Amino acid sequence: MRNECLQEFQSFFKTDIHKILKPAITNWLSLKQCVDRVLEQFQLQPLKAYFIEVVLEDPSLTTDEILSTMNNQFTQIYLEFMSYVLDLMTDFNTLFQINKPLLHKLKLETAKLLTTICSNFIEINIIRKNDIFQLNHKNAHKVKLEQIYLCITTHKSFESLCKVPEIGQACNLFLKTILEFYIELVVI
Repeated sequence: MRNECLQEFQSFFKTDIHKILKPAITNWLSLKQCVDRVLEQFQLQPLKAYFIEVVLEDPSLTTDEILSTMNNQFTQIYLEFMSYVLDLMTDFNTLFQINKPLLHKLKLETAKLLTTICSNFIEINIIRKNDIFQLNHKNAHKVKLEQIYLCITTHKSFESLCKVPEIGQACNLFLKTILEFYIELVVI
């Protein structure tokens, strides 16, 4: 019944008809697909309209929290950012799922991934001068918060949201959260 209701909203908003995906517990790589699907439906409004109706017809703590999260101005930006990062991680992981030995490429590909991620929050000259595996990622020369790379899509959304003066502190908190996430991602 809920799937039919969601499909009605998707039809009304003239978006592709999709089911809500659930990430597979045993395959974290499915998260990228789930995030992208939520983003697709989120940007075109059918998902939000669906949850508004669900909250009105059958309220529960879960659906209230989902709707509250969807109403948060930063939710779409976080999803865009996660799509970017999950894309990096998924590409790296799928490279090693090929049915031929690739152990000889592991160090090179890991260095590429670490360099890509670290260049998003560490000064590039520090990355060039040091072995990426020996770099102190927690205490390296980080770029200023406002210079952290978010990816093009996330950056555009973030810039437009942060033009609103009342949410300057929330924008700063968002960037600090992204920095902490990047550090957590690369610390071995």
